[in-house]
Amino acid sequence: MNPVLVYCRRDLIRWFRGKWGFISAMVMPAAWLIFVGLALPIRFTDHYIDFVTPGILAMTTLSASMTGGGLLIMDRMLGFFNKFLALPPPRESILFGKILVITIRGLIQTTVIFLIAFLLGARLYSPSQLLVTYLILFIFGGLLSSAATTLAIFVGEHDQYSAVNSMVTMPIFFTSTAMMPY
Repeated sequence: MNPVLVYCRRDLIRWFRGKWGFISAMVMPAAWLIFVGLALPIRFTDHYIDFVTPGILAMTTLSASMTGGGLLIMDRMLGFFNKFLALPPPRESILFGKILVITIRGLIQTTVIFLIAFLLGARLYSPSQLLVTYLILFIFGGLLSSAATTLAIFVGEHDQYSAVNSMVTMPIFFTSTAMMPY
C-alpha cells in the first residue's frame, strides 16, 4: 500500500474515533450556514442561501485546512513523528499523507454544508457545477493544507501555531464579502 495513503488512513481513523473532534468539525460549519444563512436580512437578493453557501464552503475549507497543521504538531509532541521518520518509507510521504487527510477532512465538512444548504433551499444548477465546486475546494484545500503543514514544521509548538493560525484566518474571514456583499 502507498505510504501516503497509510498515513492518511491513520489520521482519518483517529479523527473518526475522536467523537468530539469529529462532531465539532461537523457542527461548526453547519451552525454558520444555518445562523448566517437564515438570520441575516435578505433584502439584496431573493435567494440569500444561494449567495452565502459558496462563502461558507470556502471558509470551511480555509478553517479545516489551517487547523490541520496541528496534526503534525501533535504527532511531534506525542513522539510519533520521530517514529515515523525512522520507518523505511520516504519522509515526504508523511507530509503528503497529512496534506491529503487535511484536504479530505475539509471535503467531508463541505459535503455536510452542501447537504444542509440543499435542505435549506439552495439550488444546484447542474451536476457538473457540483463536480467543479468539489475540484476547486480540493485544490484550495490542498494548497492551504500545504501551507499549514509547512507552517507547523517551522513553528513547532501548538500555542504558537494556533496564534499564527488565528492571525491569518480571522482577518480573511472578517474582511471577506462571502457573507454580505458591498
